[in-house]
Amino acid sequence: MSTKPRLARKSLAEGSASLVLREMKIEGPRVDPEDIATRKGIVVQPKPDSIDGVSGMLVKAGDQFGIMYATNIPSKGFQKFCIAHELGHYCIDGHSDALLSNGAHYSQAGFRSSDPFEQEADYFAAALLMPELTFRKEMNRHDPGLTCVEELRKACETSLTATAIRYSGLTRDGVAVILSTGATIEWCFMSEGLKEAKGVLIRQVVAGQPADQGGIRANDVVVSVDGTAVEGPRDLQRIISSTPVGQSVKISLMREGKEQQVAVTVGAYQTAPRVPRRLVPPAPGPRQPSPQPPR
Repeated sequence: MSTKPRLARKSLAEGSASLVLREMKIEGPRVDPEDIATRKGIVVQPKPDSIDGVSGMLVKAGDQFGIMYATNIPSKGFQKFCIAHELGHYCIDGHSDALLSNGAHYSQAGFRSSDPFEQEADYFAAALLMPELTFRKEMNRHDPGLTCVEELRKACETSLTATAIRYSGLTRDGVAVILSTGATIEWCFMSEGLKEAKGVLIRQVVAGQPADQGGIRANDVVVSVDGTAVEGPRDLQRIISSTPVGQSVKISLMREGKEQQVAVTVGAYQTAPRVPRRLVPPAPGPRQPSPQPPR
């Protein structure tokens, strides 16, 4: 019996999916997991939509395997993901030995489980349904952001959640996909670009000042000045303060997921004007008794 890994082996799961795609000569963008299962001799059946609780099942009876998938969520993309998830348990080395000791395994697909086997099957499903090469080509046809994810979802006929997570794993842009319930974050997938992101977030730009005249906007992230990396506010302050007034600097920044460059002329540091104090007579204190003449 296989030992459960402490952490999900993402590269193993995605590699197993890529192997299946190569063996069956599937390029995408739309992949039919039910057809793949049928070609592998696996019987696929839907669960009644009145049954809730699990996303699907992988069953073994003798040498025969079967898959049941959830239909209570009326989403073609999610149902495809559920089938692909069970295929992950079937294809990833060690899963069937570890999970089918009793003849059946009940799954929680959709990146909802903390179990490493379930997570590996999710990574397998995403890589199977959204082949990397085809996905990247389609991704490069659109501007970064949610609109791109929507177009990818349509092209691959996958769920929005699975598509967004796959997008975060393949894009070079700064992206985070977060599921939260109230104030609790259930999970967060961050792109490598976001994990490596450094710089200074510009919260406000004063109209008419050099930053505004140079084209910097609120919510831009400054990442370098004249080729010198900016990792935090102190770096930016040090670079600008050491640059002569009137000199132009080239600023690289991130705006809406895209890197841009602007030229800004360094201006003189302006302090707030001093307001002269008004002379105010002291507040009256308690009255002192008048001196009495000697008697």
